Amino acid sequence: MRTTPRIWLVFAVVLIAMSGCKDDSVAPEPCAGYRYEPPSITAHEWVASIETEIQDTIFGQTLMKFRSTKKSTRYYWTTYFDTTRLWTDSVLALRFMNYGGPVTVRLITFTEQDTICGDRDGYDTTYRTFYVLNAETSKSQILGKFFGYTTERPTEPLLVEIAEIGTGPVEGQVKINVPIGCNYPSNRERYGTVEFQYGWRTIRYNYGKKKEFWYDNCKNMSATGILSPSGDTLNLQYSFIEPTDDDPYPDESYRRSFSFTGVRR
Repeated sequence: MRTTPRIWLVFAVVLIAMSGCKDDSVAPEPCAGYRYEPPSITAHEWVASIETEIQDTIFGQTLMKFRSTKKSTRYYWTTYFDTTRLWTDSVLALRFMNYGGPVTVRLITFTEQDTICGDRDGYDTTYRTFYVLNAETSKSQILGKFFGYTTERPTEPLLVEIAEIGTGPVEGQVKINVPIGCNYPSNRERYGTVEFQYGWRTIRYNYGKKKEFWYDNCKNMSATGILSPSGDTLNLQYSFIEPTDDDPYPDESYRRSFSFTGVRR
């Protein structure tokens, strides 16, 4: 039996139709995986570009950064400390100068997806209260004595002391005895300027770059210390450039880094 041209034509049309691309894709569901999460406020003190989370105490004169834990479309910040101002950035940066006492931070957020998927108006309001310590009348939690070990000399115990010489966290008014053998300000004229900044749980300091101090044990040293949230353990990262007999003024390639971990005494 011979196949007629018409049958071949029908068969070809069917093959062409079957070989075409079939789109089984489904448009993504805009609310897939959506879960409503109310925001809360986190607080970090900012000391020389180092951020450390703060729970409930703010050390006065330290720059604070407040953030929402939820990414939103719009942010509205106010404080009971200054009820006349409204901030609309995602991060609220404040410094509480010459003030001591409680301060409440209020955050109102608007999130577009909450109106689309959450059957809500998109607005949330949250509060958080902190206690501000006046830096001129209160002591930072990071001051004190800590007993532990360094990676510089791991078998030798060391008592590290961070103490105020004067009043308040200003330049040249803190003493510290790391690295080993450095005891600023036992020879302040020789060591020159020391740049100190500290907050409630963080300290950052750098010794000046005058080459004449490189013969001492405070050899162009810099350090950052962060106290544990409980206030009982100090972790200090420090580094310095050690001169050699061949090169009393070495460059940064000779910098050595160490750490200290100690518990409060």
